[in-house]
Amino acid sequence: QLEIQNREQISLDILEKKMPEAIKYASNIITETPNFIEFAIALTDYMGKDFIPYCKSVYMMLVNLSEFSHIAFNYEDFKHITPSIIETEYNAFISKQQEKQRELEFKENIDELYKKLDQLQDGDILVLAGSIPSVMPETMYSNIMEYLQNKDVKIVVDATKDLLLNVLKYKPFFVKPNNHELGEIYGVELKTREDVVPYAKKMQEEGARNVLVSMAGEGAVLVAEDGQVYKSPCPKGKVKNSVGAGDSMVAGFIAGYLETGDYKEALRKGLLTGSASAFSDNLATKEEVEELGKTFQLD
Repeated sequence: QLEIQNREQISLDILEKKMPEAIKYASNIITETPNFIEFAIALTDYMGKDFIPYCKSVYMMLVNLSEFSHIAFNYEDFKHITPSIIETEYNAFISKQQEKQRELEFKENIDELYKKLDQLQDGDILVLAGSIPSVMPETMYSNIMEYLQNKDVKIVVDATKDLLLNVLKYKPFFVKPNNHELGEIYGVELKTREDVVPYAKKMQEEGARNVLVSMAGEGAVLVAEDGQVYKSPCPKGKVKNSVGAGDSMVAGFIAGYLETGDYKEALRKGLLTGSASAFSDNLATKEEVEELGKTFQLD
């Protein structure tokens, strides 16, 4: 009974305080939105969802005035529209508005991203890593590479599936799938370093200059653009936290290549950095990488 009284009080408050405002607003929009559902959505958007039960009353009041007699009104269709139908239509309207807003924000963010890409100079290295938000197209990474193709920028791609496959035609400096991701792309199961080699070569044939395949505890395989194939186990140690180990390997490979220009040393540095992060509670420090390197060499 108390709940009923509360609802009645809310209804009285709406009628006394909001109805005049609602009628004034509705009078201004009904000619532009003669369709009742569109009218109800606009009125609800202005007055709030509490006003949904009164949309029909306001509409009926107005279409019966001589001022709005030109509005076509079919009562048989109108009478079947319930407040729940209005609410459903209004919620759909709000979802569309939110989607438009997300698209607008996405475009603004993309514009900002491309402004930053314009600052890249010849000789710079760009890393495109990880998954992307659902509002972005699956071609986002390849769009970026196409945009930069006239610059001498080395681009590294650490991604999976279409994000990775779409960039190969732009000849990235290196790509770093793990053995499971590489196997998924080609529909095979890759367990050993020997298993990985032919499919890493296949990815190289499709455009990647260098293909680095990480394999967790099994180490890694590098098919380099100079024709060399390197297969190595990883350094020995106790895994504490593997989060970020793949990103660390990418960073180590880049550092090793920049320091020496040698792909074998780049692979060694990648394995050291990735493993040092896995053996640490956090991302590895330079000192931890160097300490691990004292006991690890590639064959």
